[in-house]
Amino acid sequence: MHLQRLSGPKQRHIMSSKLSRRLYTVVRAQQQASAEYEALRGVKVLSAVDGCEVELLSLWQPGRDARVVIPFLTHFADLSSWEYAQKLSQRVLPQLREQGLQVITVGLGSPQNARIFSSTLDF
Repeated sequence: MHLQRLSGPKQRHIMSSKLSRRLYTVVRAQQQASAEYEALRGVKVLSAVDGCEVELLSLWQPGRDARVVIPFLTHFADLSSWEYAQKLSQRVLPQLREQGLQVITVGLGSPQNARIFSSTLDF
């Protein structure tokens, strides 16, 4: 796509409102992703694998192409978390993984409860 920089009234006619909304959305998403990433700096979680405390941001390599989805659950033993995870597993996660997104789930509970949750739901 090539955009020519114009000034005055002609500029308004070059970019359709649909295109300008799309460009705004992309720029806004990049700004939000950066702010959200920074907000997670220093946040520590317990690994479901071994129960060790790790920094959340250490669970993936940051980079231009790194894309991560972090579903936050209420509690690993909570029925609403199980229902939410089932819906994600059936409807959303396969598509996200096909697109190369990494999924890291964060919830309340012990590492043992997280392992049971993960293995039972294949999540």
